[in-house]
Amino acid sequence: MSYVLENLSWPKQLTRWTDEQQKVLIALSHDRWRWRTKEGLLGATGLDRHALDEALAGLIQEGVVRPSLSRSGDLIYALADRLEE
Repeated sequence: MSYVLENLSWPKQLTRWTDEQQKVLIALSHDRWRWRTKEGLLGATGLDRHALDEALAGLIQEGVVRPSLSRSGDLIYALADRLEE
């Protein structure tokens, strides 16, 4: 696996995030996908749905993760830093 970590702000604040949030941030840093579905994040993080929802809610509230809708209407998530590249 390869990750895009340069030019991202979250690794500089690693201790700010819970273990669950760190797993989500790492999954969203994968260089293959800019946007990830909830199912993709569940598989990549190993979190249960409740823990993933809580982690995403906190990260969205902090402005680190942005939600959107895919062409098919599914919720998708991306790192805010990667959208500004």
